[in-house]
Amino acid sequence: MRKWLVRLAWVMAALIAGAWQENWKIDINYILDLHVHVPNYEALPVDQRAAALKSNHAYMPYDYYFNHTNNGWILALSIAQLKKLKWILTVFFVLLFFFLNRSILRTFPETKPFLRHFAWGYAIAFVLSFGIYLMGRLVGLGDTTYAVAREVVGGLQSLIPTMFVLPIVLFQRKLEETS
Repeated sequence: MRKWLVRLAWVMAALIAGAWQENWKIDINYILDLHVHVPNYEALPVDQRAAALKSNHAYMPYDYYFNHTNNGWILALSIAQLKKLKWILTVFFVLLFFFLNRSILRTFPETKPFLRHFAWGYAIAFVLSFGIYLMGRLVGLGDTTYAVAREVVGGLQSLIPTMFVLPIVLFQRKLEETS
């Protein structure tokens, strides 16, 4: 019973981290996407930035992207600072979700021999996605390769690695028991 409570606690922590991550990234992307429609955006005071952004968004009552409130201080950042913050948050959340996924997997004794490989897999996937992005930028396919890299990194910033690894390890254990 205790193990299931620990597992549940780790999953809840991951869900909270995912919601927090989503909120921050939506805030940043919202500003990065809409600031181009606001003349002289960076010269505006913070309160005017918020009003200008709001006047440029589409009316979509069920779309969270257009119907949320920004974290106030984030409007004070320059576009360059927002882009840096987005990269910093990406690395932070990849590391956080690595820790959360690993912590969940550690609650299953069957996964312990696999955890070192899990860490390497995480690192390889992150480096590979960054490499895909950089190669695309070098050959002029930045938007296309960014979308691919974003999907890979998005998977690393979720419980997908656990959902992928755990059934494989448990199935392998079951096979070993029956043979």
